[in-house]
Amino acid sequence: MKIPMPKLAVPSFLSGITVYKLERVLRMAPIIKDVFTPTPTESESKTQINKLEDVVHNKNAEIFKLRQERKAMKRLIFSSNTRIKDLEKQVWGLEENLDNCNHEIDKMQLILTKEGL
Repeated sequence: MKIPMPKLAVPSFLSGITVYKLERVLRMAPIIKDVFTPTPTESESKTQINKLEDVVHNKNAEIFKLRQERKAMKRLIFSSNTRIKDLEKQVWGLEENLDNCNHEIDKMQLILTKEGL
């Protein structure tokens, strides 16, 4: 059983247009839209430029802040390295002092054993 297609009323101004022409017009619609988009006015352009300048300024401020933090961290690392070197020197001095004390104790024990005490 065949279902009859409903008859569509076609407006008179579309009566001479074929499906191919209609399809072509629909495909070109985005291009036509892009061509006829209004160009921004001078005040809109200045507003956009000012917004972009603000964004750039904020990014520059952020970069400056990060550089300052990096500088502070480098100083902290340098001071920590200096402190580590100082502590290593102290440890070396204490180890040397301990070796000298052990040597003196050994000498005293040797003297005491010779004297029989």
